[in-house]
Amino acid sequence: MMRPIWLLTSCNQNIDALFYYDYFNYSALNGSITFVNNKPIIGSRYNFWDGFESVASLAQNINALPTDAYSSDGYSLIATHVWTKSVDSIIACAACSTVMSS
Repeated sequence: MMRPIWLLTSCNQNIDALFYYDYFNYSALNGSITFVNNKPIIGSRYNFWDGFESVASLAQNINALPTDAYSSDGYSLIATHVWTKSVDSIIACAACSTVMSS
């Protein structure tokens, strides 16, 4: 699953980490974290836009993940589509997550 761009990017001394979005499917790495040259390559876990995740489904998926601060599964990078989602969508998702986790 190693991408050539990871090796090229991780060799740069001015780069400490890489947030990676696959062009075809931004969440293709499913939130995985891979180390290349001792630098983390962090993949998006979800695609938050129409046709992938709704406010409710994203909140449900996030709430189902572990909350372990010492595990990469406790964190999520989420690609958000600016043409189909808004700041209000993110706020609604956060509010739904709070309600669902209570």
